[in-house]
Amino acid sequence: MPRLQSGVWKHFTPAIIDGRETVMCNYCSKTYTKNATKMQMHLDKCKEYSQQQSPGPDGSSSASIPVPSFSFLPSSSPGGQFLIDSVDQRSQAYADESLARAVYATSSPLTLTDNIYWKRFFSVLRPAYCPPTREALSSHLLDCEYDRVQSQVHEAVGKADSVTIMCSGWSNIKETGTIIYVVATPVPLFYKCTKTKEQTHVSTFIAEELKDIINEVGPQKVFAVVTDDAPEMMAAWAQVEEAFPHISAIGCTACSVQQLFDDVVAQPSMKALCRRAEQVVRYVRERKRLAETFRCWQTTRNHPANGTTLVLPHSSDWTGVCNMFSSLLEGQTALQDMASFTHTRH
Repeated sequence: MPRLQSGVWKHFTPAIIDGRETVMCNYCSKTYTKNATKMQMHLDKCKEYSQQQSPGPDGSSSASIPVPSFSFLPSSSPGGQFLIDSVDQRSQAYADESLARAVYATSSPLTLTDNIYWKRFFSVLRPAYCPPTREALSSHLLDCEYDRVQSQVHEAVGKADSVTIMCSGWSNIKETGTIIYVVATPVPLFYKCTKTKEQTHVSTFIAEELKDIINEVGPQKVFAVVTDDAPEMMAAWAQVEEAFPHISAIGCTACSVQQLFDDVVAQPSMKALCRRAEQVVRYVRERKRLAETFRCWQTTRNHPANGTTLVLPHSSDWTGVCNMFSSLLEGQTALQDMASFTHTRH
């Protein structure tokens, strides 16, 4: 005659923790090895279980018929024992790939899967699933995702009739140069990234990199190369156009707009105008009572620019200065009314 299973099992749910089969308390979520004696000892001390055991107003006990927290897990029969979950190798690999892609796409920390709360979450969703380690996320799973994306990029570039190659570079605080190469089909697709720290002739290096990419993509598809306005980039134009006469090397429009803006703002009259505009914005923003009055005048006097906030330029970029002037123009009526009201009172 088979041995009867202890009734304590109905208070626990099978789970997989770090690849080991365990059981999780339905009341406090603590995990234990599959041992009926230890499980019963825990149940005797479990405060959450004791609270559910206490009789209600009608004398009944809320835990007389235990209802597990994880009632969505499969069971052999209603009210019966839970089945042990299992994941085959193919499903595990697919789940790892999907999780890794979500981590990379959201810039989440690779230590996410080491966190006990995330582990518990995965165990609740699928007890048999064991999430990948930080080492796996930073090694072969990352390599596989990179290869997959690169394959899609090359496929999209191969289907395009014509493309433009764009590149831009910058240096970090360690003076390590980085150059990003993008192929537009016209959808911009990241193609590759290179370091230039050890390159003595940067313009020649950039020209060779561009020529290699042109040959990889197909010279007949490329009609233009677009770079930023760095001297090294502009020096590489002639070498590219000499190797591929049908390709035009041009500068970035955004860089040209910034240069034009810098030239305009450098004029004495524009310098004075920008300085005066910034003084007005600072005067209002740095005085709490005046700033609150400005806000109230917009909302109570039906000004067309309700809710306008005066903006200071956050950098020398042309967009910051333009945003400052736009905020002043939108709040112009309220500022003029405030000035007139103050003058009348005095």
